[in-house]
Amino acid sequence: MTIVTLYQEVNEKGPPPLVIDSSKMEFIHGVADLRDYIISGQYNGTWDNQVSSIKVLSGAATFFLDPNLGGGSKQLIAGQSVDYLGRAGIFSAPYPPLDNDNISSVRIDAPNTTVELYQDSGFHGPKLSLTTSDLDLSKDLMPVTWNDQTSSIVVSGSTATFYKDVNFNGGPVNQVATPINLPGVGLWKQQLGSGTYDSIGNLLDWGKPSAPPNMYNDQLSSISFP
Repeated sequence: MTIVTLYQEVNEKGPPPLVIDSSKMEFIHGVADLRDYIISGQYNGTWDNQVSSIKVLSGAATFFLDPNLGGGSKQLIAGQSVDYLGRAGIFSAPYPPLDNDNISSVRIDAPNTTVELYQDSGFHGPKLSLTTSDLDLSKDLMPVTWNDQTSSIVVSGSTATFYKDVNFNGGPVNQVATPINLPGVGLWKQQLGSGTYDSIGNLLDWGKPSAPPNMYNDQLSSISFP
């Protein structure tokens, strides 16, 4: 599931936003044409070329030292990974710290999150994939228990891709993991969803100084989900 919220004004303000939920049949592949959706309230036009801020719900998970979500903990957001939990400073938490081979439970914090636990560093060895919370890793076998056996982690989640034109068109492809890594002039198709919430609070400023003024504000016409 991917949830995209569109706002007519900057900083997530304005008339009631348009919420696009990929779990609903209407939006299973996204929105091919925002002209099909009317902005409620005083503005009587459609959502086409009217979006000034965006929020995307993505994935996140928290890892715990003890079973039943107890002890020290650390959250990772989708798009993050840890290749070796024993490296100093990589995965510190309140004492006692999470470290190599001492994770005992996992909480999924956002929809459409996938967690991959690896027994060895560098994402090698036996792997356990989780899409729901696991309160006690000692119940998972590989064939030995997964309790206190994790050395590397990958967290992945949902994404949404935004286009300047209807029907998923709008210029050369330039996919970015977060709204901080911006495209050059003339590249419009954008992908968001690396964090629990990826967001763009002000499309007027997005892309400066490399992008010309107003390159992105009020320019969105379609959205796709992978």
